Amino acid sequence: MLANRITTGLANYIHEIHQTPNHPLRQEMRGQLRLLSSDLKSSEKYENDLAQLKAGLLSETQLEGYAMMAWQYLKDMLLQELDYAPELGQTTKLSRYLDRQILVLSDNLKNDPKMAGKVNHWIRLNAYRLTLRNRARVGELISRTVGNWQGHDLSEKLELEVGKDLQYIRINGTIVGGLVGLLIYTITQLL
Repeated sequence: MLANRITTGLANYIHEIHQTPNHPLRQEMRGQLRLLSSDLKSSEKYENDLAQLKAGLLSETQLEGYAMMAWQYLKDMLLQELDYAPELGQTTKLSRYLDRQILVLSDNLKNDPKMAGKVNHWIRLNAYRLTLRNRARVGELISRTVGNWQGHDLSEKLELEVGKDLQYIRINGTIVGGLVGLLIYTITQLL
């Protein structure tokens, strides 16, 4: 009963302070806060105390320690989030977030031709720049790749890439070869 009265009395007193803007306790607190603010600005004691606190909390070695702890926490969290087995039906918040964002992006690319055009332009432009910047390496890669193909592999790849055009080349080659052969035969017979 005594605890209830004390609690009720405190609650009523706090409510009275809240409802009365010029309550004496509020005025006393404002005065104390102004005094503390003035002391913080001008008192050497507070200035020294704050400098020591700042040096203790923000020293270079402690900042490095804080950064290492934060990095380790972030790394552990990301590794834990990425270490899941979707084939077993396991998912994490990060994987679900990434799945949602990829779906939103793909929907936007399907339904917004302006955005798709911008993305296509950006990819083409950057691929072109990257190719120009690394043209020697691109040339080496192509040379090595084609150089490693065997004759049979090369003919298959050409057949797949050129396809119909290769047939026209064969037919034209046969016709031109036949006509040249006929022309040579005719000239030799006449001479």
